[in-house]
Amino acid sequence: MADRRLAKVIGNLFSPSGSRARLAVFCYHQVLISPDEFRAGEPTSVEFSQDVEFIDDVFTVLPFGEAVTRLRSNNLPKRAACISFDDGYQNNHSLAAPILEKAGVPATFFIAGGAVDEGVMWNDLVIEAIASSGGAPKIDDDYDFLQLPNSATEKSEIVAALLRQLKYRPMTDRWEIACRLYRDNVGSDLPRLMMTREMVNDLSARGFEIGGHTINHPILKELSEEEARNEIIGCRDWVQSVTGSMPTSFAYPNGRTGVDFDDRHLQMVADAGFGTAANTDWGLAKGQTSPYSIPRIGPWWRQGRNLETGLLRSYVRSYL
Repeated sequence: MADRRLAKVIGNLFSPSGSRARLAVFCYHQVLISPDEFRAGEPTSVEFSQDVEFIDDVFTVLPFGEAVTRLRSNNLPKRAACISFDDGYQNNHSLAAPILEKAGVPATFFIAGGAVDEGVMWNDLVIEAIASSGGAPKIDDDYDFLQLPNSATEKSEIVAALLRQLKYRPMTDRWEIACRLYRDNVGSDLPRLMMTREMVNDLSARGFEIGGHTINHPILKELSEEEARNEIIGCRDWVQSVTGSMPTSFAYPNGRTGVDFDDRHLQMVADAGFGTAANTDWGLAKGQTSPYSIPRIGPWWRQGRNLETGLLRSYVRSYL
């Protein structure tokens, strides 16, 4: 417990309540039953339980929308934090939500509506295709632009190479290629890895905040302004139709400022009626941070980094 006591001391010093408060927003995607070499950054249910226990002990945890509103009005409690999930995976409902409820900890789920309706995301089709291939994965000659590095001998390396090359291709292209990779290597119907609409509504009914994450999870900066606006407005309408409530929070797909979205998209999100939005730039938010570009962090203590040093570094960087 000594490390948690020190973490609280650090938080009290660098993130007191009021105008000097900082907001730590923890970003997750999935919670797994067991470790998966192709999703190495995702925690198991045991690891996530430990994360929630730590976050709940050290921080004051709030829903994302409420936390940003209080940050803007200099009304955050000391050591404030949020827990967020992107995309809408089925294990958010089956594994993550019960852990959060048992601990009495709130969380915000940013949902890509089209992925929920389709049942799977393109990147997971690529992962499943390569993971399930018997030997060397079959890659159609039509896709000669997909170049595997000579050093890529492990399937996890092949997956990483393919995802890098497909991520910034047009949405329809990457979906079609991912589907063909899956069918050529697995030869079955596409899997359902995402929640259903009923599950999303259930999370909302149980008190979890549901936010928007576009419809098709595109790189917004790669779209025309009309396409980007339709993705943002479309996910707002999707969430409202599923939960019965207008979402107030949004998360940018992929989420790197200047690479995946820019200032135009901040305005689009505001124009669509969202009150706040999250990116994936590593950092803590402060009172001067735009409510439409709130940075997030990951659980660094599971990445071999010292807990107290990592927390101190994050807080200090927010003052620079």
